[in-house]
Amino acid sequence: MITLDNLRDALRALCYEPSGDGTVYQKSWEETSAQITVDFSKKRIGYPKDLGFKVNKDTTCNFSDNENFVVLACVTMLLDKGYRPESLELEREWALGHEQKSGRADICINDERGDTLAIVECKTPGTEFKNEFKNMQSDGGQLLSYWQQERATRWLVLFACDFINNEIVPDQVSINCSDDENFIALAKRDDTIALYRDAHTVEQLHQVWTETYNQQVEGNILFGDRSTAYHPMVPPLLKKDLVDFRAEDSIVNRFEEILRHNNVSDKENAFNRLIALFIAKLQDELSKMPTQEIEFQYRQGRDTYETLQDRLQRLHSDGMRKLMREEVLYVPNNYAENLISNYTGQHRKKLIEELNGTLRKLKFYTNNDFAFKDVHNEELFLQNGKVLVETVQLLQPYRIVGTQDIQFLGDLFEQLLNQGFKQNEGQFFTPVPITRFIWKSLPLDSIVQDEAGAVHYPRVIDYACGAGHFLTEGFEEISDAACQYDPTIEDDLGDADWVRDNLVGIEKDYRLARVSKVSFYMHGAGQSNVVFGDGLENYPDKGIDSRTDRGRFDILVANPPYSVAAFKPHLKLHNNELKVLETISDSGSEIETLFVERAAQLVRPGGYAAIVLPTSILDKSTSSSFMAARDVLLSSFEIVSIARFGSGTFAATGTNVAIMFLRRFDEIPPRNANALDFVDAVFERRKLTGWRDESAFNAYLGTINVDGDTYRAFLAGEANWNEWANTRHFSVYCHLFESSKELKALRKSKTWKAADKNSRLKAESELFYRHAHKEERKRLRVWGLVCGEQTLIINSPNTTKEIASFLGYKWSNRKGNEGIQPIDGEGVLYSDDESDDTNSLSGIIRAWFSGEQVEPGDLAQYYYYAKTADFIDFDAEKFDETLTIPRSFYKPRSFAQGTVVKTLGDITSYITNSVAQSSIITDTYVTTENMVKDRGGITAYGGELPASDGTAYKKGDTLVSNIRPYLQKIWLADRDGACSKDVLVFRSINTDSLLPEFLHLLLWQKDFFDYDMSTFTGTGRPRGDKDELLKYPIPVPTLSEQRALIDDFNRLTDEINSKRQQIAALKESVKSRFVEIFAS
Repeated sequence: MITLDNLRDALRALCYEPSGDGTVYQKSWEETSAQITVDFSKKRIGYPKDLGFKVNKDTTCNFSDNENFVVLACVTMLLDKGYRPESLELEREWALGHEQKSGRADICINDERGDTLAIVECKTPGTEFKNEFKNMQSDGGQLLSYWQQERATRWLVLFACDFINNEIVPDQVSINCSDDENFIALAKRDDTIALYRDAHTVEQLHQVWTETYNQQVEGNILFGDRSTAYHPMVPPLLKKDLVDFRAEDSIVNRFEEILRHNNVSDKENAFNRLIALFIAKLQDELSKMPTQEIEFQYRQGRDTYETLQDRLQRLHSDGMRKLMREEVLYVPNNYAENLISNYTGQHRKKLIEELNGTLRKLKFYTNNDFAFKDVHNEELFLQNGKVLVETVQLLQPYRIVGTQDIQFLGDLFEQLLNQGFKQNEGQFFTPVPITRFIWKSLPLDSIVQDEAGAVHYPRVIDYACGAGHFLTEGFEEISDAACQYDPTIEDDLGDADWVRDNLVGIEKDYRLARVSKVSFYMHGAGQSNVVFGDGLENYPDKGIDSRTDRGRFDILVANPPYSVAAFKPHLKLHNNELKVLETISDSGSEIETLFVERAAQLVRPGGYAAIVLPTSILDKSTSSSFMAARDVLLSSFEIVSIARFGSGTFAATGTNVAIMFLRRFDEIPPRNANALDFVDAVFERRKLTGWRDESAFNAYLGTINVDGDTYRAFLAGEANWNEWANTRHFSVYCHLFESSKELKALRKSKTWKAADKNSRLKAESELFYRHAHKEERKRLRVWGLVCGEQTLIINSPNTTKEIASFLGYKWSNRKGNEGIQPIDGEGVLYSDDESDDTNSLSGIIRAWFSGEQVEPGDLAQYYYYAKTADFIDFDAEKFDETLTIPRSFYKPRSFAQGTVVKTLGDITSYITNSVAQSSIITDTYVTTENMVKDRGGITAYGGELPASDGTAYKKGDTLVSNIRPYLQKIWLADRDGACSKDVLVFRSINTDSLLPEFLHLLLWQKDFFDYDMSTFTGTGRPRGDKDELLKYPIPVPTLSEQRALIDDFNRLTDEINSKRQQIAALKESVKSRFVEIFAS
């Protein structure tokens, strides 16, 4: 801003010369003899009144307001441009408004005839300039009021002038007060179109500017290179003039307003037209040098609707051919002239043939790519032309190629997509934060390196790419990972060769395939490949062929369609076969199961997949296709992590989803073949000693709670079948056998009826073992697949508020704020600082891909690790490989035979007796704050005493913090006192059967806190469920055994403490010795 403090510097920048003592600055114009003086001693500005320069009031001729310096700068620049002093007037005054208050225009510019050419309102830069522009948009502001008084004026200009780095920096927005000839033509046919010429009040002028001209403003019409004195000109846009999209520009809302006031109700069609415009704009920007004039602009006064649309059609045709690799017919304006000139009279027949061919293509093979409205006559063409002009004017100032904020451009495109694309059955677009979370969870640091240590760009595919969100985000993340590994690689890889062969999308919806391609360009990855086709099919010519090594991929990321009714009859695969398809009926809808198998086909051995699937893929048992899909998952992939999200994750669906993070098993030897060999080894009772199969088999026996001898007896098949009814695992087979058709048929047979009791039982047993062994082989094979695997489980919260805090965003339908709304400071999915694996869930998943478990911290309530096999019930009556995943995992301990086991509630009670607030003292007060984590007891309380009552505890009670159970805070009270209500107090009901010290020892174990975490509620400060805690199973040995265990525990604890003291003393000794040797 120009102020009194920097005015001298600003004047020098405007080429003013100081007097000898520097109190007066002046500038002269030889052509007009004009001179302006700025007197610092008198604080006056002298304009050339003697030459006809009119100053109606001296309020702008002093130093009292910084706005006067803006007026001075503007007048100086006008005189520099060649305007004569007699054409300029300050403070022209009119009576305005209902109360006839006076209004004064800062500067009026007259033309050579003395008519008003332009009215200029000057404001200081920043807030005042922005506020006045908002006033103009709201009700017309000062300038439209002046225009109402001077209807002959041709331009309104809002002007500001800043002073930055010793340079004058002007800013202006201008309104063209002349009606557009195209709108005049439209108004003749459509009486709803209002024009400036018919407006008689400020309100009507503002309405025309808003409704007809969409509040269109121009830029530097007074001082542009192509403007001359008395001939303001809208400068043509050059490529270098384009600017980045900004959030405050409200592009989505302004586009919706264009549709609204032009009565365009078909938003999906409007979005398709917008995509065509983006293609045209992309082609225009890619084909122009920085100093060239762009063609994607409306040149008011020069363009007709026809010339604008012809130019856009040509750009679109070129863009479709070069960017989308598709031919679109374009007939240039000079087609007829060129056609006739190419054929002389003797070739008239060929001329007619070519003309008829072109007409045929126009009739049958073309569509109006810019028809926001149906066009079948001239009036509708004019109406559509108005919408097209306004949309072009909306987009023309902005750049797509080379934008500095790729992410905002992508988010903007996402908003337009959500507003304008109706999501059909099975289609749900993945929010950008979710795609970012998925990519940040993958171990890209290791993926982008090959065995020799060089940068390796992975082949990536999304076989249902939709709008391309996964691939555009992947481009960013892979580029960043490569640049971090090798800083010599340029960060901007938009034109790099690697994306051409390595970034591949498949999309069945043609419109979305185009959207994806445009989105790639908007994100700087324009060379990526988008295949218009079915993600379940192979395309060998496109490098997508799961039957060959070269046609497979390192990474697959996707959110495939779910639940598409009766899709099977319409699925025509020519180059691929899917076994899961055989399990789906013609009326079935479970298309997602096919995409699971397709993932296994496409991902190379050792490769990675991250797939968004409905949670029904894990546990639904009503269709055999779900079991088949789960079998593919278990036999093809290591299930590294499952992240489950609730209904608030996606805008258009209430479906609960699970993101499956997978790593493809190596195929030498195939995982499934190994599992089958394991089954054969067990059933053939081969010697397993020394092989991995031995540990797997023993672990299986532990899981089904059957000892080795019993299991081998089952395999031998020598016992009568009904003897297995008392063994839990095998009793399932007995129950299934009893209700089987085969047993019923056997008992109806003549042979069975004629046999004696023992023979009948023997025949039934032989039949039973055939069935039971077959069923057991299935379970044992699945155990062979998952044995030794562990899975990281991520669970989102349940309530809407907690889900939003977890995700870091929420969905809004409020007008002006539609779509995803980020929540500042919230969200645990990913972090901008990914150097620490513990501060985000993506970091925890990424670490687990490398086999590193992250110790519980602030995010512990959202995740846990568990054996993959623990999610499968191997005792289930219907074994369909269902994966049952609890919110928090706890696997009950097994106790030795003969151990007396009771629940915590059987032998203890919660103490809830209150202590009056006035009786609480600092020395004996315990809260969650002064309890030490990791079972460290307590420290002295140093805070303020509570304002409410506490809970009484006595010596020998066990105190457990109920907030954030994963912190494992526990203390055996050695005194009487009071504690906060967030601390649970356990007391033995009968010390003759349960010693207080032994109760503390039982609850001190990590197993208790694991159980506590499995019952928690809430997310920010999770608490264990008090009722569920009382169900915790604990062993109750004899008193003598309890005392012995307590003595052992105390002895070991004393030894540990002693060792710690020794270590501390040794460290101190080393430090002292170091100082002794090296101190000066």
